Amino acid sequence: MPNSKEKRWKDCSRIAEGKRIFKRIYGKEFDDLYQGFNFATDIEQFIDSEQINVHVFTYGDKDQSPSYYAIHHYKCDTSDRDFNALLINNGVNAHILYVSDVQALTGYRYCDICKLQAFKISNPNINRDMKRHMKKCKKNKGKTVDKVILEKFARPFVPHILNNICYRYLFVNDRESEIKPTEYYITYDIETFQKFIQQNYGEYSTVTSYLIAYCIASTVKNKSGIHSFSYDI
Repeated sequence: MPNSKEKRWKDCSRIAEGKRIFKRIYGKEFDDLYQGFNFATDIEQFIDSEQINVHVFTYGDKDQSPSYYAIHHYKCDTSDRDFNALLINNGVNAHILYVSDVQALTGYRYCDICKLQAFKISNPNINRDMKRHMKKCKKNKGKTVDKVILEKFARPFVPHILNNICYRYLFVNDRESEIKPTEYYITYDIETFQKFIQQNYGEYSTVTSYLIAYCIASTVKNKSGIHSFSYDI
């Protein structure tokens, strides 16, 4: 990076600076017994001491093509400072490199608020998509809010059909009568009624009602024939 404006360190200066940082974090002088930085045990102490957010990237096969991508985000709630690191691991040795330009490295631009949502820089609508996301992200204070979107009309839960290409084709074309089991099966029919409760769970979740079962019917086909059962609850 000859055109980089980042401060460059000579080998001797880099080692001396590393020892100063070591003493600042661990409160003792560096010695030969130190086994190296361990993310699993040392990262929390590091971000608390330095008051910094650490974002870790790596290189590997993701989405069927080798690329750089984020793998961990360690957040410090009391600081907005960021430190981006590239973790390279060949299965035996691991090296950590400082990343000065995440966008140039990964090809993605990350949200300035949550630091999690990524937008591909080749997307011609990146500015529009980022503006839309950051508006919601700012409203939620950088927290991810999962929402359950219910469909207008109820649909049967039949994964054994919808996960089968042939069955799925017959189902979406209103040809259910042609769907026939190949061997044995069990079916369930649960009758329910709706109870309204209108109860809040936290700041963003509200349950308006839930279903109560009052009758269950089942049909079983096995070697001995077809058997049907029904129960009132």
